[in-house]
Amino acid sequence: MQWRSSALNLRGCGNAVVNNEGWLQKIWSISQFTRNFSSPAQPKSKKVAEPKTPMQVLPEIKTNAKCKFDESVDLALRLNLDPRKAEQNLRGLAVLPHGTGKKMKVAVFATGKAAEEAKAAGATHVGAEDLVEKIKGGMLDFDRCIATPAAMPQVTKIAKILGPRGMMPNPKIGTVTDQVAEAMKKLTSGVTFKTDKFGNVHACVGKVSFSPEHLAENVKALTTAVHAARPRGSKEPYILSAHMSSTMGASHPVIPAALTGGDGGAASPASPASGSTWEWKEPLEPKGDPSLVASKKLRRFLYAKRGLDPLTPWP
Repeated sequence: MQWRSSALNLRGCGNAVVNNEGWLQKIWSISQFTRNFSSPAQPKSKKVAEPKTPMQVLPEIKTNAKCKFDESVDLALRLNLDPRKAEQNLRGLAVLPHGTGKKMKVAVFATGKAAEEAKAAGATHVGAEDLVEKIKGGMLDFDRCIATPAAMPQVTKIAKILGPRGMMPNPKIGTVTDQVAEAMKKLTSGVTFKTDKFGNVHACVGKVSFSPEHLAENVKALTTAVHAARPRGSKEPYILSAHMSSTMGASHPVIPAALTGGDGGAASPASPASGSTWEWKEPLEPKGDPSLVASKKLRRFLYAKRGLDPLTPWP
């Protein structure tokens, strides 16, 4: 291909040297020129930042947030889950001790005493059939929905409207309940989380104007809720990686073990999974001489556990 491209380039040469030495020199220079362009560009090496603890990352996020508005601080968790399996879909509600800094508009589907409690708690919209008809007409001036079990048959009529927007009441996150006032308090001061199709969880943990201590406490509360909602059958480590960033800022890697207040040197804490806890169990030592074990890895493990050389006889 280099000789062919050289021949094509030589067609446009006007006063070319006719002798053999001139032609050879011309072809050699053209081949070297085309070779430089045909060689692929070398990729630039990227510097990967080392993970830090939240208390080390949060001051950097606050310093780099230079927008005119109060940016949000987001936490992204990469979980060791397979969302293609229905039993590994994660969804829940985390109550943050210092809130998210956002004013939530809540619509409550209830009647009677529950409707009066919702109005007293500060709900933006309260109703049943009349509220359903308003939403059918295009009224969506709210962020979250709460419904009593008695009002759910009416809410299912607008499931196609609320579902794609993530506002459908769900008993798993506590938005289908008779305790309307308590549910509103959790919604206004908490955040809902859900895994995407890649097994990641994205949630807001506060504003840049919050102090680093308050943001760290919100991060701890969110991580604890994610551990508490851990599906059965999930593998270790549960949290593969974690990153924190502001709305318009860069992403900073965080040590997963430090999200719950640890020093980051130990593994992620075992969390309950539907009433069960994961515990490390030592492999059972086979009876007899380990040199007769078929697996090489198991033989090396048994010898290394007693601090012996694999070539020495078993005591």
